[in-house]
Amino acid sequence: MEPHRIQDAFHYRSRHDIAAATKNDVMPMPPHPPDPGTPVFWATWHDDAQYLINDSGETLPCVVIDTAGFETSESGMLTKQGDDLRYDSVQPGEAVKIDYFDCMEDGVVQVLAQVDSPTWGAFQLGLVRKGSEMSGEVVVLWDTGEVGRRATVSWN
Repeated sequence: MEPHRIQDAFHYRSRHDIAAATKNDVMPMPPHPPDPGTPVFWATWHDDAQYLINDSGETLPCVVIDTAGFETSESGMLTKQGDDLRYDSVQPGEAVKIDYFDCMEDGVVQVLAQVDSPTWGAFQLGLVRKGSEMSGEVVVLWDTGEVGRRATVSWN
């Protein structure tokens, strides 16, 4: 996987904003609880690639990405190990590529990222993708310190 950066291209939409934008009087969406805060780090899919967005308001000295998992096929199960990617000086509002989708894959892929943050310290985040699941936005860490529902975070 080749490294890729995008500056100021992604803007988080809260669950409330998404529900309001897709309002349907015939079959209304169930009410959503409000978001617990503002996302500091979050991920989204764009053009068959997943990006980690730095909305912390600070430059991250270093982000290192590692992917691993397994793939299933007719002949059995194969383990998968990706190449480490290193991004230095990740700017506020910048998105860095952390995963890509291969239409030939069917399995589970875990993305691990080691993040160094002046405010939040050094931590490792984890995101899991099952097969061709490329679902929307995933908050990793809220400004309240709460970890997102579909992410894991462990501080070093």
